[in-house]
Amino acid sequence: MTPLENMAGSGRHFRKFLRSVLVLGITVVLVFTGIVFGTLEYRAGQELEVLKARERARVQLTSWLLTQAFDHAASDVQAFVRMPSTLAYNQSRSPEDRQLLTQDFGVQLAQKPTYSQLRFIGIDGSEKVRLDRLFGRVLVTPERQLQSKAGRYYFTDSRSLSDGELYVSPLDLNVENGVVDAPYLPTVRFAVPLTDQPSGRRGLVVLNVGGELLLDTFRFSMTTQHQAFLLNSEGYILHGPDRGRAWGFMFGLPPAFASDYPEAWAQVQASDSGELLTEDGLFLYETVYPLERIAALPAVDAGTATADSYFWKTVTFVPRKQSGFWGGLVRNLRIEKGIRYSMCTRRMNPSVRFFWR
Repeated sequence: MTPLENMAGSGRHFRKFLRSVLVLGITVVLVFTGIVFGTLEYRAGQELEVLKARERARVQLTSWLLTQAFDHAASDVQAFVRMPSTLAYNQSRSPEDRQLLTQDFGVQLAQKPTYSQLRFIGIDGSEKVRLDRLFGRVLVTPERQLQSKAGRYYFTDSRSLSDGELYVSPLDLNVENGVVDAPYLPTVRFAVPLTDQPSGRRGLVVLNVGGELLLDTFRFSMTTQHQAFLLNSEGYILHGPDRGRAWGFMFGLPPAFASDYPEAWAQVQASDSGELLTEDGLFLYETVYPLERIAALPAVDAGTATADSYFWKTVTFVPRKQSGFWGGLVRNLRIEKGIRYSMCTRRMNPSVRFFWR
C-alpha cells in the first residue's frame, strides 16, 4: 500500500472516530441538559405546590377570621334590637327612654373595640341616638348634630326588611354629611329593623364595624413576600400593595384590579379558586364568603346580599419580572405547555390567552 493510500485510510478512520466522539458528546450534552431541565422543572413544580399550599392556608385562616368577625357582629346587633331599652324607646320615643337607650348603647360600644358606631335610626332616616367610638372613648352625639341618613343606600336597603331580618352592607368608606371621611374609615354596617306593634312605630338599629380592623386581619394573615390583594365582587381593590389604587368605587373610578389585570380578573371572577399564568405573572386566588356562617343564624336574611352573592377575592400575585426562582418557573412553563395547572386553566376558560403562544 502506498503512503498516499495509508494517509487516506488514516483520514477515514480519524473522521469516523471524530464522528463517534461528536455523537457521544452530543448525547452526553443532551442527557445532561435533560437531567438539568428535569430537575429544574421538578423543583419548579415543587415550589409551585408549596406556594399554593402556603397561600391557601393563609386564605383559609383569613376567611375564618373575617367570618368570625361578621358572625359576632350579626349576633350582637340582633341582641341590641331585643334589649328592653331599645324596645321601650321605639315605642315611646320619650327623652327618658332615649337616655336609657343611650346608656345601654354606650356600655355595649365600650366593651367592643372592633365596633366604631352604634345608632338608632327612625324609619324616616333621621338619627335618633348615635354613639361613636374614637381613640378608645365612647362619644355621644348631641341631638342638634344628628344627621339624616335617608339618602344612604344602607338605610334604603335595610328599612324594607321585616322585623329581625339582618342587612349587611358592602365594605366601603364612611361618609359624613355627604363627604367621604378623611382619613379614610373603612366600614361595614349591620342593620336590623324593629316594629312596635301597638304604636306601629318602626326604627333601625345600625352597628358599624371598623373595616380597618378587618383589613388588618387580611394584611397580617396574608403577610408574604409576594403581592396580596383583597378585592370586592366588582374587581375594586379593598386592600393591596398600592393604597392609592384602593376604594375607586367611592369616587366613580373604574375597578383598578380589573383594569390593571383584565386577563386575570376574567378568570378570578369566573371561579372560586385556582391559579393562572398570564403575561403579567402568576396569580393564585381564593374566594371568601364572610356571610356563610351568618346565613345559618336564626331569623337572619341578608337582604339582597345573600351568603353566596356577598364575597371577596383574595389574590396572591407573583410578577413575571420578579427575579429569583419564579423567573425560572415562568421560563419552564413557557416551554412546557402541558404542565397540569395551566392546562386546567385553559380548559376552564378557553378564551384566556397565555403568553407562550
